[in-house]
This record gives sequence, structure tokens and C-alpha cells, in this order.
Amino acid sequence: MKFEPVKTKKIYIEIVNQINKMIENGELKPGDKLPGELHLAKTFNTSRSSLREALSALEILGVIDRRRGDGHYIKDNIDSSKFTHALEELNNEIGAFEILEARKAIEPSIVRLAAEKRIPEHIRKLEELVSEMPKALEAGWWRKVNTEFHLTIARAADNPVLYETMRYIAETMRNFVLWKHIEDVTTLDSDEAKTTEFKYYQDHVRLVEAIKNGKKDIAEMIMMDHIEVTKQDFIDKGKID
Repeated sequence: MKFEPVKTKKIYIEIVNQINKMIENGELKPGDKLPGELHLAKTFNTSRSSLREALSALEILGVIDRRRGDGHYIKDNIDSSKFTHALEELNNEIGAFEILEARKAIEPSIVRLAAEKRIPEHIRKLEELVSEMPKALEAGWWRKVNTEFHLTIARAADNPVLYETMRYIAETMRNFVLWKHIEDVTTLDSDEAKTTEFKYYQDHVRLVEAIKNGKKDIAEMIMMDHIEVTKQDFIDKGKID
């Protein structure tokens, strides 16, 4: 098998495309083991972070299996229709990682504004949502209350342009095939998923306290860290907030 160095801004997508082509033309067959991460990163002339983004996407889409301590293998039964649709989506201008980049650029500024303005009705709503989160973790509707929480922070910034931007991001996330696959492989009943979501819940508690007390710098820092951890969870474990 011969991989080529990648030359695009969306590096992880080019890696996914190359591996897909090699499966289509028979260079990679079901059960084949991919070379190790260091070798692949060197061959693609890219960072291990970009490579892991690609491998994570392929795993979530059901193309490869990651065997702990052993490596990545091409799966035996690939759902070609789902994969083709998802691949088309990945090649669009907006993708999962682009959304996370946008969130990291926008949400820290939004939460800073919310902490500056400290509008009582929005703070009350945030406190209400945080109080519902432990129940949501157990009952299986975490994602719904999580989305509402982030949109309420956008409302608390009291800027309709920022709110509509966040609403668009939330709606785009819901419509992506990739996100739907993530929900399939990360069930709310799993202990690992609940541990991750509890970590996000703790961030949310800290965010509300920072907003309520007007701690702008702290709120901004918590949100930046929160989104970075969310991205890393996606890369490492196939999870996303």
C-alpha cells in the first residue's frame, strides 16, 4: 500500500479520502491492519493530532476498528451507503472539526459577555438547567439539556447576532451524519459516557458560578478549556459534546 503526503488545509479529511480510495480499489481489504501512527504520520507528512482526527472519524463511521494495544484494522462489514453519505458531508466546507473551531473562537467571548452583563433572568435559567443535569445524566436526555445550556449562555450575552450564530451551530451539529454516528457509538447507558458527561456537568457548574459572580476572565478560561477537552475526547474516544 502506498500513501501520499497530504496538501490540504483539512488534512484529516484528505487522509480519510485516501484510505477510502485504497479500500475501494482493493489495496486495503477487510481485516487488514493499518501501519502504526508514527509511520502513518510520517508518510502523510502530517501531525499525529491530524492523523488521530482522521482515524477517529473512520472509527466513528464504522470503517476501522481500534484494538487497544494492537492498532487499527479495516472492518469486515462496512455500511457503504452510510459511509458514502458521511464522506460527502466531510468533504463539504463545514465539518465536525470546523464546528469545534468555530465554537472555540466564539463561545469564550460569549460567556465573557454573559459574565459582564449578569442578567438575572438568564442566570436563573442557567441555574435551573444545571440543577436538571444530574437527572438528565441518569435519564438519558443529557444532550438536550446540554444544548439548551449553551444556547442560554448565548442568550445571556444579550447580543442577537451571537445568539443566532450559536443557534445555527447547534442546528448544524444536529444535522450532520457524523454526529449521528457518534451518538450510535457513544450510548448514554455506558459508564464511560456518563463519566465524560459528568466531567462536562462539572464545567457547567463552574461556568454558572463564574457568570453569576461576574468573573469574566475565569468564565472565559473555563469555556476555552471545556471546548478543547470536548475536541480531545472526540479525537481520543469518539465522543463529542
